[in-house]
Amino acid sequence: MNETAATMNVPRSRAWSLFGVFAFVALIAAQAYAVLTWWVWEARLTSTLVLFMIFVGYLALRSFVDDPQQRAQWSAAVGAFGAINVPIVYMSVRWWRTIHQIQSSPSTMDSAYVLGLRTNAIAFLLIMIYFIRRRYELARLRRATELIADAAALGGM
Repeated sequence: MNETAATMNVPRSRAWSLFGVFAFVALIAAQAYAVLTWWVWEARLTSTLVLFMIFVGYLALRSFVDDPQQRAQWSAAVGAFGAINVPIVYMSVRWWRTIHQIQSSPSTMDSAYVLGLRTNAIAFLLIMIYFIRRRYELARLRRATELIADAAALGGM
């Protein structure tokens, strides 16, 4: 792997690490919200904790295995295992009746909540579009600098 490819993976690994931090904060916030039941083996929280542990294990595996072929195979296996757990997390409140309510839909919610939910969804969509656009611009600038550096190294400038 050349130096440019290695440095381009740094923002990606930071992004995944940030995702892990947000998942951890979500688990802690959920427990703080349910302060009367600090830790019960509640289906949604427990399955989310398992998913978080799989995710942390995936990141650890990606950073500790040196052989790219072996890292790819093992990471694919752990990723598939984590992907199997995602529908379990989603369906956990239907399969096991615990302290979480069943999933709501706009037809079962108060209109004030629907307005807030849609406003937040649109806001997150706009933020995501902004970040993707910025990432695209950064990639174009990096590519342009690489082309200039390659041309200078070959004596074209």
